[in-house]
Amino acid sequence: ALLILQGMLDTDETYLIGHNGRGDLIWMFLHLQMKNIAERLKFDTMLAHHALNDTLPHDLTYLSNTMSDLGVYDTELNNYKRDNKINQKMLDADSYGMIPYDILALYSAKDVDATFQISEKLKPEIDNDPQLKYLFYEIIMPVTPAILEMELNGLDVDVPALLKLIDQYSEALRIIKDRLCELTLDPYFNPGSFKQIGKLVYGEPKKDASDNLINFGFIPVKA
Repeated sequence: ALLILQGMLDTDETYLIGHNGRGDLIWMFLHLQMKNIAERLKFDTMLAHHALNDTLPHDLTYLSNTMSDLGVYDTELNNYKRDNKINQKMLDADSYGMIPYDILALYSAKDVDATFQISEKLKPEIDNDPQLKYLFYEIIMPVTPAILEMELNGLDVDVPALLKLIDQYSEALRIIKDRLCELTLDPYFNPGSFKQIGKLVYGEPKKDASDNLINFGFIPVKA
């Protein structure tokens, strides 16, 4: 099966579309021994969706439910995992080998179908925007081989320089936090708290939920 797959992929006419495809490229590199496989990944739906709208979820379940005719298609797989008490750690150790073939094969096929359908929706949006097209095809996608190489081989780190940067940024963060404590008159102000940051930026929330939504730029519509 691996030889058949290798023969399908190892041609100049073949290019790949993936969703977070870099994870699949690692498997292909290790098991198919295709050193140039990263260069075949020409379109990544997760990266494309992030380039178009970085505030929305980018996982395949969300995109399949909103941009394909498959909807949520992992119910049977999730039910099997739940009924048989299979957790993610067990799956990672066994590479889904404990899932029955009929369930796994259908799920995998729909993975491919969903990714292709999503790419058909996203690609025109990317291609029709000259600036976004340049960003995606000339910067985002070409950097994939370099990132893959770092993930496989590791990256040399200048430890003294790293420690120096940690000290510098830690001191800068301390100064900023102290300034925020002064501005808020709260010695225990936590910049990591969404609630406290929201209060600082928008003020006290109003008691009426509708008024509060309007304050945040949302206008509720009654049915």
